Amino acid sequence: MKKIILSCFVAASLASVVSADKDFHLNVGQTDFIDKSNMTYGLGFGWGTSNKNFTYLGLDADVDYIDMPTTDIVRITGIAKLGYRFEMPKGFGDSITPYGLAGAVGEKYENDSSISFVYGAGVNYKLNEAFGLAVNYKMAKMDYDGLDVDETTTMAVISYYY
Repeated sequence: MKKIILSCFVAASLASVVSADKDFHLNVGQTDFIDKSNMTYGLGFGWGTSNKNFTYLGLDADVDYIDMPTTDIVRITGIAKLGYRFEMPKGFGDSITPYGLAGAVGEKYENDSSISFVYGAGVNYKLNEAFGLAVNYKMAKMDYDGLDVDETTTMAVISYYY
């Protein structure tokens, strides 16, 4: 878990010196965990850039809180995104970018923790130079001391670009 946190902060630090879109984002969504849907809230930092051919590459570091009836989960995720950025016609926002994502996730559940591979897809709609909206769908298989959990998360994301 500490390695994931450190990796996320190193990636965020390196991204801050590169000329690209940097964003702070708020996540709200739902995580299916042991056959129950639970509200999920999070904060994150992202970096993304496109080349002249509009190929998109992004990195995100997120900290999420999963609100469960009996206990709560804290999740830290570091992901890379690869997609294609489409310019929008004038008056319809800045761009829309569908992407695939993959990375690592670490969670603390009760007195146990788990680290796993996470993958999924999403789409980002950049409204203007300052704000954007996105939807992400992520999947991971977590292992908590013999309890295997197939976890899916759907998140709505509001981004502020700076």
